[in-house]
Amino acid sequence: MANAVVRTVVNGVKYAAVTNASGEFTLSDMPQGTGYAIEASKAGYQSNTAAGIVVTDKQTTSGVTIVLAEEVEPEPTPTTPAPPVTPQPTPTTQVVKVDLKQGAMNDKDHTITVNALPTAGATGIVANIEANRLPI
Repeated sequence: MANAVVRTVVNGVKYAAVTNASGEFTLSDMPQGTGYAIEASKAGYQSNTAAGIVVTDKQTTSGVTIVLAEEVEPEPTPTTPAPPVTPQPTPTTQVVKVDLKQGAMNDKDHTITVNALPTAGATGIVANIEANRLPI
């Protein structure tokens, strides 16, 4: 893989290189030692590290392979659409106007009976009754 960045830090000194067209890299002038870790990264790929690398004085270390996997965009989590909002009927009040001549009048206790059924969607009945006794 070309143009991957390869880096490590040894004793506080940073070493870095960029891979060539064949994916090869050279980190020059690293001190000899064991247990080195080298990280490789490239945009669009997950970085990865090779650990346990041994560097021998005045020798070329080879056989280090670092595999970078292509980053995969996570599938969007399907969301359940909100259920449609059912409009609630606006509460209405039914007004019943009553002509007292049509109601039943009980002279004994002076009551008037009005029978009314609310219309569909009505939340109640408001009856404003004013009674004036008229001469018969």
